[in-house]
Amino acid sequence: MDRSRTPFSHEPHEGRPADADRDAAPRPDMSGATPRTLAIDEARAMARRIFEARRTVFSELAK
Repeated sequence: MDRSRTPFSHEPHEGRPADADRDAAPRPDMSGATPRTLAIDEARAMARRIFEARRTVFSELAK
């Protein structure tokens, strides 16, 4: 009997090895940041820059 396969092991998905999905998952870097949290931080920084630019423009127009 092949002990590498148990009733609880994941069967290959679409011809890929069972570990392919797990290995393809994003891994956090050493700081604990994931691609999702990095993207959120980048979006917040961009929104902050846009807000500051709009505030500057409107304050100049108000003069």
